[in-house]
Amino acid sequence: ALNISQPGLSHAIKTLEEEYGVLLFQKEGRNVNLSHYGKELMTDVADILDIYLRMEERTAGMRTEE
Repeated sequence: ALNISQPGLSHAIKTLEEEYGVLLFQKEGRNVNLSHYGKELMTDVADILDIYLRMEERTAGMRTEE
């Protein structure tokens, strides 16, 4: 769904965890879940994505007005 390889995704997650200094995911056997920190950051990520999508919609409207 993300069009990214598993090693690429694992590397991106590791990079984020190193950057923020917290574990974002918990491994439980074969299952992977957001950690407490991951859940907290996810609310900020959702806000950022909402703003980004609104910006895209707004700029698309500006292009059609020209």
